[in-house]
Amino acid sequence: MADFDAQLGQLIAVLRSMNGKSVDPDARKKAEADYHSLKSNPDFLLQALLHILAQGAAATNATDEETAMTQFVAILVRQTFYTDKVLDYRVFDRCSPETKQSVTEKLLECWQKEST
Repeated sequence: MADFDAQLGQLIAVLRSMNGKSVDPDARKKAEADYHSLKSNPDFLLQALLHILAQGAAATNATDEETAMTQFVAILVRQTFYTDKVLDYRVFDRCSPETKQSVTEKLLECWQKEST
């Protein structure tokens, strides 16, 4: 779990660099490249994105920055279900059956939290 937490922290830093309004263009490009390289580990990527999404869905009194991050992550999750133009495959298709099941359950959980 410590390894997941460390990688999750790195992913969050990458996402902030991709989503920040005042981020240096070179830093954003590097963050986008780092994010793209994470697609080679689809199980981690989807589990981590859904972890962030679930936290955002459960948050009460979220700041504007937290809300923006949750919305951004929701877009990234959605994109994993579409064919990546560079990789020419859907990231979700490369996940293990266990991760696919977990993703399905987590998405339903997030949807239920958002709709209440």
